[in-house]
Amino acid sequence: MWAYDGSDDVLFPGSEWDNLESGILFLLKKLQPVQEKIILHSAKNEGVWWCGHFQKSFDGGPKLSVEVLRKLSEFGFPVYIDNYFEDAKPAD
Repeated sequence: MWAYDGSDDVLFPGSEWDNLESGILFLLKKLQPVQEKIILHSAKNEGVWWCGHFQKSFDGGPKLSVEVLRKLSEFGFPVYIDNYFEDAKPAD
């Protein structure tokens, strides 16, 4: 398994965005220059887009624009969005 969060910082990987679409656009911008290589590699391996969406309220989850969905589909991978509820109250 190989994963990439878009970070260039080895010591402090990972980023947080205000919404899922912003994070996906950030990642797509990083991967676009090597998109053809990724597509060729996926001919021998299974590729997926996995997104973890962390939220503090049950407000319907993330929205993705048609443009972002189109850009994701150009890689030819299925998209998985897992929603995680983050309790706003600190544990006792």
